[in-house]
Amino acid sequence: MGGSPRFSLELDVNNDADFDCEPGPCVEDVVVYLDPASCSDLAQSGWNEADFTGDKTDCVINDSLGGVYTSDADGTAWSKLVAAYPDAKVWYLFLIQDATTGTNYVDRIMLDSAFFTKEP
Repeated sequence: MGGSPRFSLELDVNNDADFDCEPGPCVEDVVVYLDPASCSDLAQSGWNEADFTGDKTDCVINDSLGGVYTSDADGTAWSKLVAAYPDAKVWYLFLIQDATTGTNYVDRIMLDSAFFTKEP
Protein backbone atom coordinates (compact mmCIF):
# COMPACT_ATOMS: atom_id res chain seq x y z
CA MET A 1 0.00 0.00 0.00
CA GLY A 2 1.25 3.48 -0.72
CA GLY A 3 3.87 4.96 -2.96
CA SER A 4 7.62 4.94 -2.69
CA PRO A 5 9.31 6.21 -0.66
CA ARG A 6 6.99 5.99 2.34
CA PHE A 7 7.07 5.12 6.01
CA SER A 8 5.21 2.11 7.38
CA LEU A 9 4.42 2.52 11.05
CA GLU A 10 3.44 -0.68 12.87
CA LEU A 11 1.12 -0.10 15.82
CA ASP A 12 0.47 -2.59 18.62
CA VAL A 13 -3.17 -1.59 19.04
CA ASN A 14 -4.17 -4.11 21.70
CA ASN A 15 -1.02 -3.55 23.82
CA ASP A 16 -0.10 -7.21 24.03
CA ALA A 17 3.61 -6.41 23.40
CA ASP A 18 3.42 -8.21 20.08
CA PHE A 19 2.73 -7.11 16.54
CA ASP A 20 0.15 -9.55 15.13
CA CYS A 21 0.18 -9.23 11.33
CA GLU A 22 2.32 -12.11 10.19
CA PRO A 23 1.34 -14.12 8.26
CA GLY A 24 -1.67 -12.62 6.56
CA PRO A 25 -3.63 -9.46 7.09
CA CYS A 26 -3.58 -7.50 10.33
CA VAL A 27 -6.55 -8.24 12.56
CA GLU A 28 -5.61 -7.01 16.04
CA ASP A 29 -2.87 -4.54 15.07
CA VAL A 30 -2.44 -2.04 12.26
CA VAL A 31 0.10 -0.71 9.77
CA VAL A 32 -0.09 3.03 9.11
CA TYR A 33 1.16 4.30 5.74
CA LEU A 34 2.87 7.69 5.93
CA ASP A 35 3.12 8.47 2.24
CA PRO A 36 4.41 11.80 0.90
CA ALA A 37 2.35 11.17 -2.25
CA SER A 38 -0.79 11.84 -0.18
CA CYS A 39 0.62 14.24 2.42
CA SER A 40 3.10 16.77 1.10
CA ASP A 41 3.55 20.22 -0.36
CA LEU A 42 5.95 21.40 -3.03
CA ALA A 43 8.77 23.42 -1.46
CA GLN A 44 10.60 26.30 -3.11
CA SER A 45 13.58 23.99 -3.52
CA GLY A 46 11.58 21.73 -5.81
CA TRP A 47 11.41 18.93 -3.24
CA ASN A 48 8.15 17.76 -1.73
CA GLU A 49 7.98 18.30 2.03
CA ALA A 50 5.78 16.02 4.11
CA ASP A 51 4.64 17.07 7.60
CA PHE A 52 2.64 14.06 8.73
CA THR A 53 1.91 15.36 12.23
CA GLY A 54 1.27 19.03 11.47
CA ASP A 55 -0.18 19.40 7.96
CA LYS A 56 -3.57 21.04 8.43
CA THR A 57 -4.63 21.49 4.81
CA ASP A 58 -3.63 18.73 2.41
CA CYS A 59 -2.87 15.42 4.09
CA VAL A 60 -4.35 11.94 3.92
CA ILE A 61 -3.04 9.03 6.01
CA ASN A 62 -4.23 5.46 5.38
CA ASP A 63 -3.97 2.30 7.44
CA SER A 64 -4.08 -1.43 6.75
CA LEU A 65 -7.58 -1.81 8.22
CA GLY A 66 -9.07 0.60 5.68
CA GLY A 67 -8.92 3.70 7.85
CA VAL A 68 -8.56 7.00 5.98
CA TYR A 69 -7.64 10.09 8.00
CA THR A 70 -7.86 13.45 6.24
CA SER A 71 -6.79 16.88 7.47
CA ASP A 72 -9.52 19.50 7.51
CA ALA A 73 -10.93 22.29 9.69
CA ASP A 74 -11.52 19.72 12.46
CA GLY A 75 -7.85 18.73 12.75
CA THR A 76 -4.82 17.15 11.17
CA ALA A 77 -4.87 13.68 9.65
CA TRP A 78 -2.37 12.70 12.37
CA SER A 79 -4.63 13.89 15.22
CA LYS A 80 -7.50 11.84 13.76
CA LEU A 81 -5.26 8.77 13.46
CA VAL A 82 -4.16 9.15 17.10
CA ALA A 83 -7.82 9.49 18.17
CA ALA A 84 -8.65 6.26 16.32
CA TYR A 85 -5.91 4.32 18.19
CA PRO A 86 -5.49 6.21 21.49
CA ASP A 87 -3.77 3.40 23.41
CA ALA A 88 -1.60 2.02 20.58
CA LYS A 89 2.15 1.69 20.95
CA VAL A 90 4.60 2.00 18.08
CA TRP A 91 6.12 -1.39 17.37
CA TYR A 92 8.37 -0.50 14.39
CA LEU A 93 8.84 2.24 11.82
CA PHE A 94 10.19 1.32 8.39
CA LEU A 95 11.27 3.49 5.50
CA ILE A 96 10.07 1.69 2.37
CA GLN A 97 11.97 2.42 -0.84
CA ASP A 98 10.55 -0.06 -3.34
CA ALA A 99 10.14 1.94 -6.54
CA THR A 100 11.28 0.01 -9.58
CA THR A 101 11.66 2.99 -11.90
CA GLY A 102 13.03 6.48 -11.49
CA THR A 103 15.03 7.91 -8.63
CA ASN A 104 13.79 8.75 -5.14
CA TYR A 105 15.60 10.70 -2.46
CA VAL A 106 14.81 10.90 1.24
CA ASP A 107 16.38 13.65 3.33
CA ARG A 108 15.76 15.92 6.32
CA ILE A 109 13.82 13.41 8.42
CA MET A 110 12.73 14.63 11.86
CA LEU A 111 11.72 11.96 14.40
CA ASP A 112 10.86 13.48 17.76
CA SER A 113 13.95 15.61 18.43
CA ALA A 114 16.33 13.66 16.16
CA PHE A 115 17.10 15.13 12.74
CA PHE A 116 18.52 12.97 9.95
CA THR A 117 20.05 14.52 6.85
CA LYS A 118 22.77 13.91 4.32
CA GLU A 119 25.30 16.65 4.61
CA PRO A 120 26.53 18.23 1.34
